[in-house]
Amino acid sequence: MNDSKGIMNDSKGIFNNKERKLARYLETYTTEQILNEAGMSSSAALYELKKIRLPRAVANTIVYYVLATNNQKLVMYKLLMLAGVCKKLGIQDAQAALTFIKKYYVCHQHLH
Repeated sequence: MNDSKGIMNDSKGIFNNKERKLARYLETYTTEQILNEAGMSSSAALYELKKIRLPRAVANTIVYYVLATNNQKLVMYKLLMLAGVCKKLGIQDAQAALTFIKKYYVCHQHLH
């Protein structure tokens, strides 16, 4: 019984480590670099995100999520809606943005 508890804790630790690495990535690079890495150059998205004045890591998290959940397409209405919500919630860093995005994703999946 003790072994199964250890395995569960290990898998949680691995997930948290991956999440920390992703947050570090999102904190390190510019939004333009993330878009370029995804094979996109969207000056319209960059312009709109700059107008909202989100911290770069939060904008990066939203871009990453929108690309990941839309077949690597930047869906502007979703991007701007999530950016606006993050701004209203006062989200300031990648870890907080990832926590919000995970909750949003779970809620969104229950609607479909």
